[in-house]
Amino acid sequence: MITASEIVATAAIWSLTAIGGFFCIRRTLCSMKARRSGKEQPFH
Repeated sequence: MITASEIVATAAIWSLTAIGGFFCIRRTLCSMKARRSGKEQPFH
Protein backbone atom coordinates (compact mmCIF):
# COMPACT_ATOMS: atom_id res chain seq x y z
CA MET A 1 0.00 0.00 0.00
CA ILE A 2 1.32 3.43 -0.95
CA THR A 3 1.15 6.01 1.82
CA ALA A 4 0.23 9.66 1.33
CA SER A 5 3.78 10.80 2.11
CA GLU A 6 5.16 8.54 -0.64
CA ILE A 7 2.68 10.04 -3.11
CA VAL A 8 3.70 13.57 -2.07
CA ALA A 9 7.41 12.75 -2.33
CA THR A 10 6.99 11.18 -5.78
CA ALA A 11 4.90 14.12 -7.01
CA ALA A 12 7.51 16.60 -5.73
CA ILE A 13 10.34 14.75 -7.50
CA TRP A 14 8.40 14.54 -10.77
CA SER A 15 7.40 18.22 -10.68
CA LEU A 16 10.98 19.33 -10.00
CA THR A 17 12.19 17.14 -12.87
CA ALA A 18 9.54 18.61 -15.19
CA ILE A 19 10.41 22.20 -14.19
CA GLY A 20 14.13 21.54 -14.66
CA GLY A 21 13.56 19.97 -18.07
CA PHE A 22 11.33 22.85 -19.14
CA PHE A 23 13.92 25.48 -18.26
CA CYS A 24 16.71 23.46 -19.89
CA ILE A 25 14.73 23.13 -23.13
CA ARG A 26 13.76 26.80 -23.08
CA ARG A 27 17.37 27.89 -22.54
CA THR A 28 18.53 25.67 -25.39
CA LEU A 29 15.88 27.07 -27.74
CA CYS A 30 16.75 30.65 -26.75
CA SER A 31 20.45 30.08 -27.38
CA MET A 32 19.68 28.47 -30.74
CA LYS A 33 17.56 31.45 -31.78
CA ALA A 34 20.24 33.88 -30.61
CA ARG A 35 22.93 32.00 -32.53
CA ARG A 36 20.81 31.94 -35.68
CA SER A 37 20.20 35.69 -35.58
CA GLY A 38 23.91 36.32 -34.97
CA LYS A 39 23.58 37.64 -31.42
CA GLU A 40 25.37 35.65 -28.73
CA GLN A 41 23.53 35.66 -25.43
CA PRO A 42 25.83 35.40 -22.40
CA PHE A 43 24.60 33.10 -19.65
CA HIS A 44 25.27 33.86 -16.01
